[in-house]
Amino acid sequence: MEIPSSARSDERRAGLANGYALAVLRGARRAIVFTLGTSVILVGIVMIVAPGPAVVVIPLGLAILASEFLWARRLLQALKERLINAHAAAAQAAIPRGLRFLVPKRSEAATDKRSDSVLPPNC
Repeated sequence: MEIPSSARSDERRAGLANGYALAVLRGARRAIVFTLGTSVILVGIVMIVAPGPAVVVIPLGLAILASEFLWARRLLQALKERLINAHAAAAQAAIPRGLRFLVPKRSEAATDKRSDSVLPPNC
């Protein structure tokens, strides 16, 4: 049994319509993500001078943009790498003499005696 040509053309039109609908939805999603991500970044930039957690909000806006745009994903990855490098450099930096009293002293004897065991040391 053969499918009539008019039914085949209807199926093709439905397939094309679904393709156009998907393209429109994809474009609408990109526009919404762009608008939302850009507005979050702008709010973060305002928070640099106004009170607020700009250090948290700006990467959040980049993460929103990175869900759709490759350039934002690359920028977010570079930001993560720079943060990791800055953390490593800060951990190795020498503390100025005037601020050393703020940092607790670590003695080797105190770290050796510390134990996660609940038993007394005599046992």
